[in-house]
Amino acid sequence: MHATTVNGAAASYTFTGTGIEVLSEENDDEGSIGVYVDGSLYETVSAYDASERLAQQAVVAISGLSQGTHTIELVKESGAYLLLDALVVIPTAIQPVHNITVSGVTFAYSTWTTPDTEGYLDNQSGILWDPATDLPVKTPAAVQVHRGDDINFTGDVIEHTGDAGIDLADGTQDSAITGDWITDTSSTGVELGEADDYYQVIPALMSTGDTVTDSTITDVGQDYHDGVGIWAGYTRDAVISQNDVGYASYDGISLGWGWGWQSPCSMQAAQGLSTCRQGTDYAGGNQITGNDIHNVMQYLVDGGAIYTNGGQGGGGSLSSVISGNVVAEAGSTATMIYPDEGSSYWDITDNVLRFGGASWVGMWTPTINNITVDDNYSDNSSYYDNGTDITLTQATIVTDGAWPAAAQAIIAAAGPSGQHTPVTGLDAYAATRSAQQVLYSVSGLTPGLHTLTLIKDSGIYLLVDRFDVG
Repeated sequence: MHATTVNGAAASYTFTGTGIEVLSEENDDEGSIGVYVDGSLYETVSAYDASERLAQQAVVAISGLSQGTHTIELVKESGAYLLLDALVVIPTAIQPVHNITVSGVTFAYSTWTTPDTEGYLDNQSGILWDPATDLPVKTPAAVQVHRGDDINFTGDVIEHTGDAGIDLADGTQDSAITGDWITDTSSTGVELGEADDYYQVIPALMSTGDTVTDSTITDVGQDYHDGVGIWAGYTRDAVISQNDVGYASYDGISLGWGWGWQSPCSMQAAQGLSTCRQGTDYAGGNQITGNDIHNVMQYLVDGGAIYTNGGQGGGGSLSSVISGNVVAEAGSTATMIYPDEGSSYWDITDNVLRFGGASWVGMWTPTINNITVDDNYSDNSSYYDNGTDITLTQATIVTDGAWPAAAQAIIAAAGPSGQHTPVTGLDAYAATRSAQQVLYSVSGLTPGLHTLTLIKDSGIYLLVDRFDVG
């Protein structure tokens, strides 16, 4: 971080690319900055903010320059300080790959060798520490989209990967993962967005409008146990809905990043933090709805079936939603819905939480703020609320499986819909033992690879004798 108190003092930087972002602070001791590009005045910006100090703000965001070498000069015009924290170069034109559909394809047996030479420097949820920069970096995926627009994966299979499954990355927008089967991944199943672009103010570079729906994500984190079913970092208007997420070593769905970065200094002090590190991020308007999440937190602790982290709200009040989900059979230490440090601007409503977990919802510290929790159903009455500006109504507590009609409707509607809905209601119960009975049959499927999954719901045994494939 560099600063000057002298009006007329300047900083310049020559770069090759099509744009640049300048990160500075906003505060009441900052002032006007003259921004010159290639010797000409481009704009005058102000870093003045009378309300609070905000770090690493993109006070200058320039894009659309001709590809080539340019020089930016920042000239202090007023205020006590001009502060320069970082420069982020946009190396190429913002021209997304677009309008591509991948359907009915199987991706399998990718590998990833970095841990062989550098080790596995885990941060959380399949996000690593880059040993060169000390910044967070995602585990790579078998299928990756970088800066895409309207890229759709429909009815695909991603399995047996040595890394993560599929990643919509680097500002990918309005793209979808629909009706896919993602299973047996060494790390996370699905990744959305990034862990390091919180400062972004250029809409074309944000991760926005992506969806993961009607998909089955199972048996993730097989080698790197901090991997989760679905991970989303800094995203806006993402929709994670009607998925079946199960058999995860750690969280089922994890959304958000940044911990208390967006929480006011008063909340950070109440948490006991001696230094306030505060800024904003662009995340908000995200939805986690109608998912069936089960058999998660099977290996690690301190996580949740649905886990959030860092601020939503886009720096304002752009609320996000957790609604209509069924969460079942999480590890005994799990919080079924877990808004962790810095989580903010969430509406948590109409969810069913059952069969496990230490508590049905938990907010442990004052940096968790501006969250509404109501109209939920649980068979576990335990919860904790140490957040700030939290509106929490105790869930309707159910005993002996006597779920009310509203809860039963949520249970019936959760998970993949339509043609992607798993067959349910099979019953192998009989008063006497009968061997080699046909429990289920299906015909008329499209030629190709299919996966049949049987999940034990009740009784002492689930027994499989044989499969006959036509």
